[in-house]
Order: sequence, then structure tokens, then C-alpha cells
Amino acid sequence: MLKLEDFFLICPVGFESSVQEEIRKTQPWILGADSRPSPHLIEIVQERKGGLEVRAPKLEGFQLVHHLKSPVRILWRWKSKKISHVTELKNWLRSLRPQEIYEGPLKLQIHSRQSRLQNEKMIERVFHEDWKNLKEESAQTLYVDLYQDQMTLSWDLCGEPLYKRSWAPYKGQAPLRENLAHLLLQDLTEGFTGPELSQMSLVDPMMGSGTFLWEALSWNWLNTERAFSYQSWKGLPSFFKIEWWKNSLRPRQSLFKHYEGYDQDPHMVEIAQKNATLFEPAELHLEVQDVRQAQPLKTNSERLLISNPPYGERIAGDSVENLIRSSLEAFKPLRALFVWPEGKIPSFLGYRSDLKRKFLHGGIPVQVIVFSRNS
Repeated sequence: MLKLEDFFLICPVGFESSVQEEIRKTQPWILGADSRPSPHLIEIVQERKGGLEVRAPKLEGFQLVHHLKSPVRILWRWKSKKISHVTELKNWLRSLRPQEIYEGPLKLQIHSRQSRLQNEKMIERVFHEDWKNLKEESAQTLYVDLYQDQMTLSWDLCGEPLYKRSWAPYKGQAPLRENLAHLLLQDLTEGFTGPELSQMSLVDPMMGSGTFLWEALSWNWLNTERAFSYQSWKGLPSFFKIEWWKNSLRPRQSLFKHYEGYDQDPHMVEIAQKNATLFEPAELHLEVQDVRQAQPLKTNSERLLISNPPYGERIAGDSVENLIRSSLEAFKPLRALFVWPEGKIPSFLGYRSDLKRKFLHGGIPVQVIVFSRNS
């Protein structure tokens, strides 16, 4: 009988159901040991605040690192035991052999709550007494989670967070993380079919370095070019030692037919143009333009619009409301999604608004508003 393993997907708080939807859509592209689509489903065991517990064969679970775009990182649940006293912890640690998985130094990430061993510093000292391969600057992290006296040790599969892609490396001021951009694009496109989107344009009138554009352009791309920490482990299945992804039938396609990006800062457009080189010859147009001075389109368009507009000191006294109004008037999108700090939801002629969600962005409470053009 095939052994199933437990994994934990760390994701932005409030987006747990969106990550579940991405797993569902990814399932057909997961390969089995025979390099054919796997018959084994990724099982959602439990939704938690800021994460998902899932269960899958190890081979399939590890592939999620390369397929999924919305989690922050993925952990493999290694060992778990009821621990209520220091002596129990010491005896348990002496029975474990982390070097059988990874020979290099380890970094610990310890979290304890509602347990008799509440002192995380003390727990760390016990680990250091029994394990001699611990080092703070290590690239490999072992997560130690103690909840109601149940201690779980989990290996980080990723190394660098998953929102660090192997494309579009140039960043601007206050960039939106790529996984959030991916999740917000899910919100923007909800209800549209793939064929419908493939005939539409996406526009970002305040693109910065172009994160939304690159996420939409690389929508189905497998992330196989950057390094992941699990690739340094011992005893990996031979499946991972070959270019397994070449057997994947997942199309390397984007969401939309055409892409437009604008920014009033020429330097930001230069950064975006550097990022764009990987995506050529995509139907992509980048231009220096202040949306507040843009000439409105003469006709309604089959466009969707998405933007994380500048706010606070970055807009020099202007209001986010004016930027949104200018964007809607200039491009007349079918639907537009904006992210800005919590506050009032303005109304605009010809559009109805919907508060999609709220979350923390860089510690700032923000709201996601979708404006849909009236029929």
C-alpha cells in the first residue's frame, strides 16, 4: 500500500480557500513515479489560519513546490510525539537521525503554545545540547511546532520563500509579493473561463516593476530553474534526479492574449522592460504614462484591470480615489481590482463595487475592491 505523507502549506492569512482552489486546478499535472499523471489526489486534511494541512504520497507532495504559486512555503511533516517534560524531549531527540535526510547544518524555527514546555529558548537549548549540527545561518530550516504538548518536526522543502520565482528578478519601490499577485489575479478572473481570458487584455496602469503582468504571463509555468532546499537532501527518489518536468503535459501558457503596463516613473518602466525580456515575444506593451493624464479610450474594451496603486507619501498629496477614477475612465475595463488601505469604498459612474477581502500587506491593513462595469 502506498504510504501517504503529511505536508503543511504556509499561505497568506485569509487566502486559504484560494490556495485550495489552486491545488485542485494543479492536480491533473502532478506526475506519478511512472512519469504519467498521478492517480493519487492531494487530500486537504484541515484548513488552518494561515495554512493548509494536506496529505499525499511523498513524490506528489514534493512536486507542489514547483507547481504552486500562492503559498509562502511548504513543509514536510517528519516526526511527531507527545512531549510534556524536558527529559522526554531529550530522550526523543537522541533517537532521531536528521543526518539521514540532510548532512549539513540546520536552522531551527521554534513555536510553542498551550503546552507545558512554553519556553522556546529553553527548547532551543535542549536541541543544541543533543544535536551538534545547528547553525543560525543555515540554508536548511527545521520547524519545531509544539501545540498542546504535541511536538511536530517539519522540514522546509523550499529554502527561499516560494514567492521568489526564477524569473522577473528586478524590483521597484514597495513591491507586491508574487504569491499575493497570483492570488489577487485569481480574484480578478473569478467567473471567467480560460478561453474567455485568452481573448482579453490585462492592463496595470500603475505597474511598478510589473509583478501582476509577470504573474499572469507565467501563470502555468513550472518553477524548475531556481534552487529548493529539498534538492540537497540524501536519499531522494531517482524521479527528482532527472528532468522529470519534461514529461509534464502542463502547457506553458499565460492567462491573457495581450498585456499593457504603464507607470509615470521612467525608471520603473526601465525596470519592467528588463523583466520583460524573459517573456518575449509575448503581446506586451510597456509605456511611460501618468494615468491621471491618459486619454480615455473611445470605446469600451475587453480588458481586465488590476493595480496596487501607490498610497501614502508615494502619491504626493493626491488620493487613491482619484487614481482609481482615472484608471476606470481611461481604460473602461470590464472588471478592475484595486488594493489600498482600509477606508471608504468610493462609487464611480458606470461601475458597481464589491469588497472582495481584507488582509495585511507589509503590516498595513488593506482592502481588495473589485469594480465591475454595468451592463
